[in-house]
Amino acid sequence: MKSGNKMGRERTGSITKINGKFYARVTFIDSEGKRHDLRRRAVDRKDARKIIKDVLHDLETRGETSVEVSRITFSDLASVYKETRMKQAEYRDDHKICGMRSLSSANSHLKALTDYFGPTPLQSITVGQIEKYKQHRLSVPTKRSKDRSITSVNRELEFLRSMLRFAVCEGWIDKSPFDKASTPLISKSDEAKRTRTLSWEEEKRLLEVCGPDLQSLIITALDTGMRLGEILSLSWSSVDFENKQITIQALNTKTLTKRIVPISSRLENELRILLKDPGPDEKVFGNISHIYGIWKTACREAQIEGLRFHDLRATFATRLIEAGMAIEQVAKITGHSQLSTLYEHYLRNTSETIAKAATLLNRMNDRGGDSHH
Repeated sequence: MKSGNKMGRERTGSITKINGKFYARVTFIDSEGKRHDLRRRAVDRKDARKIIKDVLHDLETRGETSVEVSRITFSDLASVYKETRMKQAEYRDDHKICGMRSLSSANSHLKALTDYFGPTPLQSITVGQIEKYKQHRLSVPTKRSKDRSITSVNRELEFLRSMLRFAVCEGWIDKSPFDKASTPLISKSDEAKRTRTLSWEEEKRLLEVCGPDLQSLIITALDTGMRLGEILSLSWSSVDFENKQITIQALNTKTLTKRIVPISSRLENELRILLKDPGPDEKVFGNISHIYGIWKTACREAQIEGLRFHDLRATFATRLIEAGMAIEQVAKITGHSQLSTLYEHYLRNTSETIAKAATLLNRMNDRGGDSHH
C-alpha cells in the first residue's frame, strides 16, 4: 500500500505478523529527509489495513505533526490528566468549582488503568482492548481475596471514558472507543442490585444490642434517609428543632444539591440527648469512630446478615412509599433528581409489600368471583 504527498515523498504501509500477532507498519520520510517507521498492533489483517489507511489519511490531512500525536501513550495521558483534573475538590458558595470529591477512588482507578494500558499508544486503544481489560479486571480478586464486582469494574470504565473524552478534547485522538462501540462497553444492567432492607423486627433487635452512639446513627439514617457521609458531616447549625427539619448543605451531598429532611419524634429525642451546648459549626456526631467495626459487631450480635449501613437509606425510602407517600415527594427528600434511580436502587420489595400485594389480589379476586355469580 503506497501513498505520496504533493512533494513526492513516498509513504508506504505494510502488514507484518510477529509471534502470531498482527502489526500495521507505515514508513515515510519527513520534510527534513528523516525516515520514520511507525508500527501499531492490530487485531487481524482487516484491522491492520484500516490502521494503515487511517495513518496515511492523517499524514495527508494533518501533516507530520500527526506522527507526534500518534506517539502519545496512555501513560502520557494519565500524567496530564492527573495534573490537570485530579485535584482535591474546591468549593465556592456551596458549589464545586474544580477538582474531585473522591480523590482516593480516582487514584485507585488511574493506577489499575495505567498498569494495564500504560505503554499503549492512545490511538491504538480499541473497543476490543477495553473489553479485554474488563474481563481481566473481573478475573483479578480484590485485596481481600474476594471476587471483583461488575459494579467496581464499571466505575473504572467510567473513569477511563472520562480520560478518553479528555484526550479527544486535547486533539490526541479523533474519537473515543466508547463512542465507536456497537454495544455499550458499560452495562449497568449487569450490576448486582441490592434488595436488602431492614425489617421492623430486625430493627428492634439491632437497636437493643448497639451502644448509644451507633443507635443515634441508625435512627438518623432510618428516619431521614441521609447517607453516612452526610450524617457524619452534619453540624448543629443545620438542625432546626422548631420546624422539625434538618438542612443538608450542598457541599456535603453526593449531588451537590441542598435538601431538607424531616426530624421524627424519636430522632428528636436522640438529638436532644446528644445536644450539649455546642457551637453552631460543631459536628453532631463528631466523636464517633470505627463505625464500620461497631456496625458489623452489632449486626452479628443481633443475628442480622447481609445488611449494609447504606441499606438503611433504602429502608427509609421503601417505608415512606409503602405508607402512601408519593414517590416524587420521597425523591425530593432523598435527593434523587431522577425517579428511575430511586425506583432502581432504593425502592425494594419487603415481606410486608408481598403480603400486602397478596391481600389486594385476594380482594380483587373475591370481587371478581362475586360478579360472576
